Amino acid sequence: MSMWAIVLGAGRDQKLHVGADTAFLPLGSRPALAHVLCAAEACPEVTGIVVVVPPDRIETPAALRTRYGIGKFRVAVPGTEKRLTNLVRALEQVDPDVGWVAVLETARPVVEGKGLTECWKAAQKGGAAAGGRVVEDPVCWVTGKNVQAPDGKTVVWAVQTPRVYRRDLLESALSAAARRHAEEDDELRWVEAAGAVLRLVPISKPAFRLASADDLGMVVVLLP
Repeated sequence: MSMWAIVLGAGRDQKLHVGADTAFLPLGSRPALAHVLCAAEACPEVTGIVVVVPPDRIETPAALRTRYGIGKFRVAVPGTEKRLTNLVRALEQVDPDVGWVAVLETARPVVEGKGLTECWKAAQKGGAAAGGRVVEDPVCWVTGKNVQAPDGKTVVWAVQTPRVYRRDLLESALSAAARRHAEEDDELRWVEAAGAVLRLVPISKPAFRLASADDLGMVVVLLP
């Protein structure tokens, strides 16, 4: 079964704290969206790409396709502030015979085609996989005012991107989240609730989230 990539470039989780959309931020020689598109293009398992962007930038992905040779680009869809709505809209554009879906974000532009392949392979076992990194710094669990250090056997991961899901699990998860008006904005929880067994895949470069202008320099260093 083939895999399509959904690239989220719209929504409140794809903005800097100052309100700027991450998709069109210049990062080195390319905007963030172009970096993510090129990574998806480089993955042999990806056969199509759907991009979610703000409605006033709906023509931009097609222009990037031409400029950077993104032959797998299929369509751009107008996004909203909600991740759930954006995923539903994008998934509706994926060809019906496609069995796997990768979710990428312009707010996490450090992604590699080989990382997508590794996540796709890992997802075959339980229906879902995500790239991530082991957190090396000491951590504590905090509930209200209660602070507790984990036992020495606990391994804490920062779950990042890419994320790969079996399509039927993702569809079920999104439908269930919409029915209960899910407040959390993370499809990983929804897919696990739908029956997926999440596999974590070590990625070679940390996929930091662009949350503020202070993050730009750190991300640019990691980009090709």
